[in-house]
Parts: sequence; C-alpha cells; structure tokens
Amino acid sequence: MEPITHLMTGAVLSRAGFNRKAAYATVAMTLAAEAPDLDTLWSIRGPLAAFQHHRGWTHTLLGIPLEAAVIVGGVWLFHRWRSRRNETRKQPEPTLPYDPTTTPLPHHHAPIRWGLLYCFSLIALLSHLLLDWTNNYGIRPFFPFNPHWYAGSIVFIFEPIIFLLLLAALIAPSLFGLINSEVGARKQAFRGRGWAIFALLAIAALWTLRFVEHAKALQLALSTDYSEAPVSRVFASPYPINPFRWQTIAETPQFYQARHNRHSQ
Repeated sequence: MEPITHLMTGAVLSRAGFNRKAAYATVAMTLAAEAPDLDTLWSIRGPLAAFQHHRGWTHTLLGIPLEAAVIVGGVWLFHRWRSRRNETRKQPEPTLPYDPTTTPLPHHHAPIRWGLLYCFSLIALLSHLLLDWTNNYGIRPFFPFNPHWYAGSIVFIFEPIIFLLLLAALIAPSLFGLINSEVGARKQAFRGRGWAIFALLAIAALWTLRFVEHAKALQLALSTDYSEAPVSRVFASPYPINPFRWQTIAETPQFYQARHNRHSQ
C-alpha cells in the first residue's frame, strides 16, 4: 500500500486502545507502520537496486523484531532529550493552597512501558506486512530462507475506501471534540477509540468481501473458453473502489489472455 495508508493505520491501531497502555504508543506505532518502506532508499543506487531490494528483508518476519528495536530506541532517545529539556526549563513555583474551583484537574497520561511499546511496534510492523500482502505485488515474509512471494491480490495498491475509513477515524474525534467543547463537556483524555475500532472492523469486512469476489473472479476465468486451450494458471487483479470489477489473466501453453470483468458473479 502507499505510505499515507500505512501511517494512518498505525495511528488508528494506537487509538483503538494501545495508547491507553503505554506512553508514546501513537508515535511508535505510526512510525513502525511505515518503517518497512525504508527499503525504498535503495533507489538512490538506481532503479535496478530499488526493484531488487524493495519489499526485501524489512518486509520479513526476521526483520521486524530489529525494526521494532530501532523504533523504540529512537523513541527512548527522544524521551531522554525531552526530559532533560524540561528539567532545564523547570522553574520553582510558589506553594499555594489547593483550590478545586480554580485549579484544573491533572491530565491523565499513560505510563511509560518500554516492553509494551516494543510489542505494540511489532503489531504495527505486522500491519504493514498484512496491508502489503493484500495487493497483487505481495511480500516475501520468510526471506531469505524462502524467497517465495505471497500476494492476496484482493486490494488495489491505493484503496480509496480504506483511506477514507482511516482518515475519518482520525479526524472525526477532533471534530466532535470541538462540538463538545462548545457545550462545555469535559475533555476526554483518550478520544477516538470507538471510531478507530469501527474503521478497523470496516476494513476487515471490506477485505472479506474482496476475498470472496476474488475467488469468484478466478472461477469465472477458469470457466471461460480459450479456444479449447488448456489453462495452466489464472490471476485476478483488483480495481480500486469497486469490489466487483477485476482484471483476469489466463495462462495457457500457447498464449496469455487478459479479460476485464466488471462483475465477478
């Protein structure tokens, strides 16, 4: 998938409840959700190197524990820098009696738990692999032990529906928060959990629909007459938005034939 979808997926995953368990969860999971695409830096050495290394070891089950350690290490360094800066800026304040009518209530923050943050980063990294598996480019999760590519081929490389679901889950809580502030409602410490869960469930439902329609598209391609030529393999590639529109390619010993099916039924 494209980078913005990955970044928003990490942020939405955090809002689904992980940000309540450990501080910096949103930062770590957002960065981790896009971290595997750092292999695009190979493009500096030219298009051939980029093609050779894209979705390489950074997209593997062997690589993500190391990537999670790098992410958490970076967040730890940021935390240390931030703590030292706050210490230098801290000024002594006069001691005043506590007045509940004028003194604001303290904000609720999640504790710093580095072990949990590492686990959450692993989850965000796995979300990247899952999203990349859903399109027809695929991934090599067991590389270098097994170089085979695995591809679900159920979602286009950029899926507007998924993009809008994730965007709504991130924006809607802020919009409703503005409305609540106008009527004097108390500000919540962790907002958007319901929206995040809804978006993730809706994406899972979309994947289910596309998985079913992908199987129908393959079956339709297999049942098509190709001038009595035996079919070796068939492929079905998705289009954006419309889950009932597919491009199928049938391979025979003599030729390949592509078809555009607007409905797989």
